[in-house]
Amino acid sequence: MEHHRSVGTTGSFGTFLAAVIVGLGVHAASADGPILDGCSTSGSFDYDSNLLAGTGGSCAAPTLVGQDQWQTQAFFGLSFSFGRGGGAHLTGGVRRVNVDSYGNVFGFESNVSVPLSDNAKQPRARMLGLAGTTTFLANAGFGWDVGQAAFLLNGGVQIPYARLGADYFPSNSKVEAFVEANTYSQLPATPFDLACNEFANLETPAGALANIAAMFFGAFAVGDLYTPGSGISNGALGNLNLVQNFDAYVDGKTCFVPPDLAPS
Repeated sequence: MEHHRSVGTTGSFGTFLAAVIVGLGVHAASADGPILDGCSTSGSFDYDSNLLAGTGGSCAAPTLVGQDQWQTQAFFGLSFSFGRGGGAHLTGGVRRVNVDSYGNVFGFESNVSVPLSDNAKQPRARMLGLAGTTTFLANAGFGWDVGQAAFLLNGGVQIPYARLGADYFPSNSKVEAFVEANTYSQLPATPFDLACNEFANLETPAGALANIAAMFFGAFAVGDLYTPGSGISNGALGNLNLVQNFDAYVDGKTCFVPPDLAPS
């Protein structure tokens, strides 16, 4: 019986020893893998790099998500109309437009013009719909000329700081074309939003590197993941210097997946 127990103990020890050997083999194999998948193109560790290989964590480029927002612009301008009764007009107004991340625009505008050559200074008011892009807009609408007591239809095109248009009076079939210089600047496109999948956190380069440093006991970040020569430092392990993977960043941000959030 004693001999039987001795064999059992020896077998258990042999199993334990085999498990240790296999575990060491797996750890050694992991040293050949990337240190930080996607966060950097490569890394060099000054001392005992096996302790860092295969630790997990990864970086990926965020997805661009289009957005839109309403913008309001006021303007002043000087226009000159052609044809019978034409002349210079002082114009002012405001437009309210929706602009998306791709530069598409729609909205409306109201404006009033006052003839400078008319002693009575009877105004002309318009209400216009707008559609186009941040660099080219078409407008169409209707209005009222106080001096002529007449309804009008309007159409035109706009580029930054200029407009070409025409007023049409159905009552007498009169068309009055005009050119206008104004203070309307180019509309800025709405910035894209950045999104990550459910396993990742949107991080700045400094935040991503701080997360990486947090994987190692007593380590701290040196610089950020967007600056060459940055890395992490640990007094016991040494220093890890990273060669940045700029493809993983959009507008200076990356999708960082810590080891505890990585999908199985």
